Amino acid sequence: MEYEQLELNLNNNNLVVQDNMFVHASYEMTSLEQKLLLILISTIKKDDTKTYRTVFRVRDIADLMNVSVEPLYRDLPKACKSLMKKIIEIKQPNGDWEMFNIITHAKYKKKEGSIMMKINEEIEPYLVQLQDLFTSFRLSNVLDLSSKHAIRIYQLSKSSLFKNEVSYTLEEFKKILKLTQKSYDRFNNISGKILNPSIDEINLKTDLNVEYEVLKLGTKAVGVKFYIKKKSENIIRLQNDSEKSVSKSKVKPNNFNNFDARDIYSDPKKMKSLEHKLLGWDNDKLKLNSFISDLFTETQNKPHFTACTQ
Repeated sequence: MEYEQLELNLNNNNLVVQDNMFVHASYEMTSLEQKLLLILISTIKKDDTKTYRTVFRVRDIADLMNVSVEPLYRDLPKACKSLMKKIIEIKQPNGDWEMFNIITHAKYKKKEGSIMMKINEEIEPYLVQLQDLFTSFRLSNVLDLSSKHAIRIYQLSKSSLFKNEVSYTLEEFKKILKLTQKSYDRFNNISGKILNPSIDEINLKTDLNVEYEVLKLGTKAVGVKFYIKKKSENIIRLQNDSEKSVSKSKVKPNNFNNFDARDIYSDPKKMKSLEHKLLGWDNDKLKLNSFISDLFTETQNKPHFTACTQ
C-alpha cells in the first residue's frame, strides 16, 4: 500500500498553489468541501514530485477552520463522499478539455480521530512542480469565508491580481461557478445572491479589495468585469487582529456614518484616512471591532457600482 503521510504542520499561513487552468476549472462544491480540498492542496511542498495519501487529525482541521470539532466529525463523511463524486472540468487554451474526479480515496479512523484523503494523480500536473501561470495565496484568506461563491471569486480575482482586472462573459462566469439553476438566467439574481454578498465578504476578510462592473449590450447584462487591488499590509494586519478579537468578544455593532463603505477602497484619500484611523485604534480593540462590524453592515446595505458597455 502507498505510504500515508501524517500532516502535523497545518497552518493557515500555508500556501495554496494551483495552475491557473485549475483555478478557472468548472466545478461546484460546498464551502466545507472547498476548504478541505484547499487544505489538502496546501500540504503539497515545493519540492514534491507527486501527491500523497495525507492524514489529518480532525481536531487540527477544526482548529484551522475555527469551528467546533463535533459538527466536523458529523459532516466529514458526507463531505468526503461528495468530494469523491465531484467532477472538475478543465478547459485548455486550444479548446480541448479534461474531466477528473478530485479525490480518489478517503479513510476515517475513529480511534485515532483522523481522516486520510488522496488527490487524484491525474490532477497532479495542475498542482505539483508548477513553474509558470499559477496562482498562490495564504490558506487564511479562504478559511474565514463562509460563502462557497466567495471562495471561488476570491481565487479567480487572485489569479488576475497582477493585471488588476479581469472580465468574463456571463456564460463563462456561470460555467466556472456551475450556476445551472434557471433563476440565474436573471442577472439580478446573480448580483443579489452571489456577486454582492461574495465581494462584501472578500473585502472584509481577505487580502484583496474587489469591485465589479456589469458589462451591458444595450440594456442586457452580458458580462462582468472585476477590479482587483491588494490591501496594504497595515490594513491586513489590523483586519486579522480584529477578526481574532471579534470571535472572542462578539461586539455588538454600533452605527457608523463617517465613511462611504462601498467606495472606500477605490478612493486613495479615504483609504489613507481609514488606515490612519485604524492604526490609531490599534490598542483599542473594542472600538476597532465595532468599526469593522459597522463597516461590513454599511457595506451590505449599499448598491454595487455598475456600468454599461454598449
